[in-house]
Amino acid sequence: MSVLDLNGYDQEVNNLNGPTYEKMGLPAGAHALVTSVTPATFKLRRAAGGPLLVKFSGAANLTFDSSDASSSTLTLSNVVSDTTGDLLVKNGTLVFAKGAGWGGSSNVTVAAGATLGVTEDAAATAFAPVVPGKRSSIVNLKLETDGESCGKLDLGGNVTVRSLRFGDTFMPAGDYGSTESGATNKDDSHFKGRGVLHVRRSSFAEGFYLLVR
Repeated sequence: MSVLDLNGYDQEVNNLNGPTYEKMGLPAGAHALVTSVTPATFKLRRAAGGPLLVKFSGAANLTFDSSDASSSTLTLSNVVSDTTGDLLVKNGTLVFAKGAGWGGSSNVTVAAGATLGVTEDAAATAFAPVVPGKRSSIVNLKLETDGESCGKLDLGGNVTVRSLRFGDTFMPAGDYGSTESGATNKDDSHFKGRGVLHVRRSSFAEGFYLLVR
């Protein structure tokens, strides 16, 4: 397994050719690792060469900021990242496929004009918790807005998050999706595909009770 330790320092990479099953014939579970003990951001400008089997761990953040229209889609496949760091899709499209996911972090943001995709075979793992003791997703998903442009979630299957924001506005708990989905709240500005996003909470909080006597 190849390892990139950010060691607390931000790194920006123009291109990344990671291991893929298709091109390298790797056995199940083989992957590259990007990690950092203290928070640091790995910023990727473009991705080529097929799905990447890259796991983000420790406190590593990932920002995908595509600068090349010909390779504006980053596909993460087969590996669930357990980093506590943030995920930001700033430009282009990032796709979770074939059991990939981002379940150890509470902050996932999709900038206006960018897209986060989840294939049907990654729906069960995309935002599933990997934090010990957590049974439900801890992901707080933010779809940013800029005028008429919105961050978009493209769902091939049903997924769950803790909370949802459109810009700085928290959305009520419930089911969300495009008009082709079975969601109660249908919205083609922020959603695409047949999958449904289930939102557990109407804010960051896990909920508490205040008893006044």
